[in-house]
Amino acid sequence: MEHSRQLLMMHAIHEDALFIGDYLSSLQRPEAQGFMPFLSFCMGSYMALFVYEGQRQIKKIDPDLGVEISDAAQQVLTRSRHSLKLFDDSKLGLEGLQSLFWDEIVPSHEDYFVGLLRFSWLKPLAKDVGVYRYNGRVISTTHAASFSLGLEASAIVEANLGERILSISTEYGRYFGALGAALDMSAVSFPDYLDGALFSQREEDYQAKKYYRTIFNGTETPELNATLLLLLGHLNFINEIVSTEPDSARLRYSTFKIRFLGIYQIVRSLVILRDQQHERLTAESLQAIDLIAQHPGARALMADDMRPLRNTLMHYSVDSRLDPTQLNTDNLLGTLLAAALGEERVEDFFGDFDALISETAALMNSWLQGRWT
Repeated sequence: MEHSRQLLMMHAIHEDALFIGDYLSSLQRPEAQGFMPFLSFCMGSYMALFVYEGQRQIKKIDPDLGVEISDAAQQVLTRSRHSLKLFDDSKLGLEGLQSLFWDEIVPSHEDYFVGLLRFSWLKPLAKDVGVYRYNGRVISTTHAASFSLGLEASAIVEANLGERILSISTEYGRYFGALGAALDMSAVSFPDYLDGALFSQREEDYQAKKYYRTIFNGTETPELNATLLLLLGHLNFINEIVSTEPDSARLRYSTFKIRFLGIYQIVRSLVILRDQQHERLTAESLQAIDLIAQHPGARALMADDMRPLRNTLMHYSVDSRLDPTQLNTDNLLGTLLAAALGEERVEDFFGDFDALISETAALMNSWLQGRWT
């Protein structure tokens, strides 16, 4: 039984590595060069998840298979992986995340961009947060990118930041390469289905301390609004971008994994926000969160019987409540869903799952502007 679990774990780890190989291959095409940085901001934390969790399991199964990650890269990797917990990070917590954005990331970026001005009297006009969109929807910001990539708030002022990011990315690449990932220009991945013209074609910059008072929950909670924009970026990424590969949710393990874990953490985070900071939320914000939390897909996703699927996808280790003999490496995703949900629930689950992502995205994009449908 244990041998069977290990084989399944290694297969899932290889699946994610090959997926990253295909993803990086697709970014080598000339038509992808204009939007490659935007995708890097969005995919960074998922790549870190694959490395962090895969590395942990490989060390248990066969330490000789692992690739050593330097201490410096490991620190960034760990922060980036844990950024995916959003409001559900037990160490940072909701208040801690809001404080990180408002008291550390925002001031660091403000100081940096103000420092670029030739004349001090221009300081009140300095813009210090950039917003990136696809199809008109926010997919990341400079603040969210810093957090999701696992960088320290102060990293923006580092003279060699680009070299540092390249070095860390190279270590990630060695890990995936050791597991079989390779650049193959015949490979196809979701970036091949994106329209480059739909990415931001002009700079969209704001003064963060003003901008964050104009969105979501309004003027009194800018630090909360900043973190909600982080959630929205993740949501639009899985809805607008990762979903573009034809039938990707049904066919590809890694694509489904990104979408599942993404929407799971977003819904979970919104419920945590409602429960922990109810008194800070406007009536409109509470209504928006309640509409999301009461969605049939959200209720199914948050149910206890969904945890074995979530845990298996997150950590690679087959949850103890699942029978590994029911899983098949020839159809890992299909058999995993059947084992976790029951064969009869799988088709309905896909419908509820897709609807939850798209309808939550529609609602949160309206909520961003202080309205909802």
